[in-house]
Amino acid sequence: MLEGFIHHWEFEGDLIDSVGDYDGTAMGDPTLVTGKDSDSNSAYYFDADDYMIVGEDSEFGELASGGFTFSSWLYVEDNLKSGIILGREDVTGANSFFRFEVTGLGYVRMRVGR
Repeated sequence: MLEGFIHHWEFEGDLIDSVGDYDGTAMGDPTLVTGKDSDSNSAYYFDADDYMIVGEDSEFGELASGGFTFSSWLYVEDNLKSGIILGREDVTGANSFFRFEVTGLGYVRMRVGR
């Protein structure tokens, strides 16, 4: 077990949370691809219509009000459209939100607001 981790998605052929209880559900059609260590089926390619759901808003609400660390390996294509990598949003605007995202210019940024 990874000490101190509450969730860990390795993306090694599946969307299983190897530490916690929040296995991912693929939405759209993400594709298994060769990962950063040249191992086949060890990463996922998500295009503009693909994403992974790992929990309901009420289950991850503590991420917007408390501290957390997020780490990932990304390969950004030249023809990239903007997209959210990790986020929590309240469409009513009543609660805090955060977004770790890639912009259309290829920049990675973190946005936090209310």
